Amino acid sequence: MSQPALETPAPPARPPVEYSASSSAGAHRSRGRMVAVTMILISFIATALLQHVAQVKHHDMVKDSGSEANLGNLNSFSLGLLLGGLRGPLVMMLWTSSESQKQEKDLEDFDSKIELIRLLQPEFISVHLFQMWNKAYNISVQMANKPNKYATILDAIEYGYKVNQQLHNNVNIISEIGHLYFNKLGESQEKDYYTERVRRETFPDVKITVPADRVAMLETLLAKAGVESAKRDVMISHATRNGWFVTSKPASDLMRPLLSGPGVSYSALQPTVFSDTGRRVRVDPMLDLDGNILPALLAGQPRPADLPADKEWNDGSELQYLAKFQPFTYGIPPMGIGWNYIKRCQVLKDATHQKHVQVSDSVVDSRPAINLKIWGESEWNQGRQAEMRAFGLKPPVAENTGVQRAMIENPASDIPPTAAFTDLAAAREALYHYDMVVRIAEEGIKEFNRHDKQYAGADSESNREPVIAMRALCVADADYLRAMLLPQGDNARRQPLLKKASLEYEAAALAWEVLMLKHQVQPRVAAMIPGLSGPTGEISIDLIDSMAPARVHQLAKEVVQFLAAHSDIDMDSDRHDTERYFLRAYHRLMQLHGGSPT
Repeated sequence: MSQPALETPAPPARPPVEYSASSSAGAHRSRGRMVAVTMILISFIATALLQHVAQVKHHDMVKDSGSEANLGNLNSFSLGLLLGGLRGPLVMMLWTSSESQKQEKDLEDFDSKIELIRLLQPEFISVHLFQMWNKAYNISVQMANKPNKYATILDAIEYGYKVNQQLHNNVNIISEIGHLYFNKLGESQEKDYYTERVRRETFPDVKITVPADRVAMLETLLAKAGVESAKRDVMISHATRNGWFVTSKPASDLMRPLLSGPGVSYSALQPTVFSDTGRRVRVDPMLDLDGNILPALLAGQPRPADLPADKEWNDGSELQYLAKFQPFTYGIPPMGIGWNYIKRCQVLKDATHQKHVQVSDSVVDSRPAINLKIWGESEWNQGRQAEMRAFGLKPPVAENTGVQRAMIENPASDIPPTAAFTDLAAAREALYHYDMVVRIAEEGIKEFNRHDKQYAGADSESNREPVIAMRALCVADADYLRAMLLPQGDNARRQPLLKKASLEYEAAALAWEVLMLKHQVQPRVAAMIPGLSGPTGEISIDLIDSMAPARVHQLAKEVVQFLAAHSDIDMDSDRHDTERYFLRAYHRLMQLHGGSPT
């Protein structure tokens, strides 16, 4: 009997699905995604455009000179954008690593790390001041020879130039550039080497074209000009191959009297300033072959019409303040370049009211005057050495400038004006230096007066009076040499110059004696010289200033004689230098007056 089939119950009815509502929600989500994607694309495009505008503005404000070609062409702005939040940790790591390398004297990639620190911390002035000082002082002393030390100091100066391009006319950076030129290149133990290089490199190189028939004579001519053997070989090789060779401006000056005539020409040639790796290897040429500053370095903004005549201002040119001292026949010394930046810093301080982070306004204001005094003394020293060479005397070598000055002041002072020069070129060089001292001293006197007027309570007399006396002696020395350089029979021009020099030597002797009596005699010594001290027992400045020259001469003589007999109480070492200076004037007066200085 068959079983009835089982019946599966039907599933419960489901509510109908509203497809129309679901389709509408999906459409809304799709449109939302499209809007979001569109906004993201627009944001990317806007970011790219704004970044481009920002970079254009940045490069307009900070000219890119190509000095940032290292490090993948990244400047501070681009590097900061690239690193984002990693900038701080990277800087800390670079500082630690670079300082460790310095201590360990491992300088393999030291410069690259310092450059990265500069790019990552462009706004920190103290960082830049430290790194410039660090390179010029800490790193340069680790170099094995003077050329490498010189290159390292130039590297520190180049660092300052790069920062100044970004932080234009910052008094701190400009002051430090001036300090490195003046103090590190101009006053360090190796200053003679540095000064000679800087003077030479402020000129362009000289290209000398030589006809083929004159090349065979070069060996003899270059030897007479004093060119080293190795350099002669290179020059002769170039002249043989190219018909010309390259030398420095001082060397070309020595060659001109020996190598001239048809087919021979001398022309300026721009030297290579940076190595293949982008490192500075020499100072930029600043002069033409006549010793005048290149126009591009004096091109500035015209003086505002409403600016008072006695108001100083910065016209924006690089060597504005050196223009008054040109021509620089023997090149610009590092002290001169340094002074230009120090003076620029002083004027910027007044014009922009910037504050130096390390020294006071008064110190910034006084530096141009003090540095002119030191620069003048340096030129004076070089003039003395050149004068000795002119008369066939060998300048002595000494451990320091003070000892050398004592040794070179008077060996040539008793040479009569009728004597002949052994080295005419050296005589002309000595005259150049003496004339330069006069110009520097006159500017220095103005600067001391300016500073005293600017700051209540400032008293620069003790610095100003040596500058006045230095000028008086060097202006006499210049006229004495100027007369000697004229032909012996040219009495119409020689005699007026010698008479003028006589009056100037009298004024110089008096200036040094007044300075000694006012500032270099101890009160207990003055008390033993009748008429030197005032009623209170102290030296009276007003009393000395009012004395007749004859009375000053007499008192100065008595002081010198007294201290010679009582050397145990002669406490002022500067007095010995002063004594040498007025003795030089006396020696020259004796030559001009037949054995009597009066």
